[in-house]
Amino acid sequence: MYLNKLSDGDFISIEANKTSNLTVMSVESINYVGLRALLGTWTADESFCYNFNSHTDFSISSQVGKVCLPPNGNTNNYTYLMNPQSKQWVMLVAGQHGSYVGDVSIIGKKNVEIDFYDAQGTVLRHLSLKKVSE
Repeated sequence: MYLNKLSDGDFISIEANKTSNLTVMSVESINYVGLRALLGTWTADESFCYNFNSHTDFSISSQVGKVCLPPNGNTNNYTYLMNPQSKQWVMLVAGQHGSYVGDVSIIGKKNVEIDFYDAQGTVLRHLSLKKVSE
């Protein structure tokens, strides 16, 4: 079920065992996935840009008008891992300002929503991201 959620160009890290005749692999667990659709620069209804540089790191930089400023000393860098769930993707984020868990919903090629939670399950922040044209 989780593998069917992936698209062309997505990345998956798994733990698996192969049979002795090397024809079948049994997937034991999914470590994390990388969604190609998430890569790139995104903006929200605030003055920040979210640049997903790879399947495991992103940065937040300032936005002036509709322009994302280049990264500088004020950029916040984060590492993240994505894991599949039945309805959305779960994002584990770590950075200099703490660690977070969030639900990621890919609404379309240019729209993503992320809800970040605290340990009690209260929504700390809701982001409606729009892809910056490339």
